[in-house]
Amino acid sequence: MAGLDSLSGTQIKQLQRVFYAVDRDHDDYITQPDLLKTLQSLGIKDAAQVAPTYLSTTIIGSEVNDARLDSTSFLTMMGQHLAPLGDTQKLLEAFESFDERDQGYISVAAVREILAGDQDAMDRILVQRYLDRSREKFYYRKYVAMLAMCSPEELT
Repeated sequence: MAGLDSLSGTQIKQLQRVFYAVDRDHDDYITQPDLLKTLQSLGIKDAAQVAPTYLSTTIIGSEVNDARLDSTSFLTMMGQHLAPLGDTQKLLEAFESFDERDQGYISVAAVREILAGDQDAMDRILVQRYLDRSREKFYYRKYVAMLAMCSPEELT
């Protein structure tokens, strides 16, 4: 089972930043109140119902209300969640097959065609962060880098 050992140094650093951002009271644990505040700040409408589910399977704490996650457990859990995304090279190669000039982007029209009208997938992928101002170019290297939690330069 993939875990902490599946993360790169860059991923570990980025995830440590996430951990400390979520640990609102700076007690070196993510607790339900920490997570609730973070989810609310992200605009999650049902944060009070969602927060307990994220911590209900942790190994530290016997009850959901007492559940907490230390940084090592958090990194291990995230390594397990990121493992299916670990083979970013295949995803990168798939996008590159549509980028004939190796420019790091493909047309939004091509992405729509690839996704065959799957509106949920388009809403997740075609966000402003990965598009140019005209919303005609999709910067797939930035997108894949985000999934892999690395810099776009590490993909080239």
